[in-house]
Amino acid sequence: MKIKMYGMAPDGEIVRDDAEVFEGSDAQEIVQAMMATTPLANGQTEAAFMRDVLARIGHPGHKLPTEPIPACEAFLGLLQDYGLAEEM
Repeated sequence: MKIKMYGMAPDGEIVRDDAEVFEGSDAQEIVQAMMATTPLANGQTEAAFMRDVLARIGHPGHKLPTEPIPACEAFLGLLQDYGLAEEM
């Protein structure tokens, strides 16, 4: 599974020429790869990281499933819905 993640400008615009590709065998491995490249994620749980990302992109308080893999799948789905990611 591969996901292309786009950057976001301070004004909230999606920056398509600022993209990073993350891959893993499932959504949880992709979230872990995202965390590994994010200094602010150091020491965070996956759930905390995903909540922080959603808050930073203007969607705080979104409820994700409690189980890790379904939560990661839902998180990546939201990023795709918001135009910040696409499956490759």
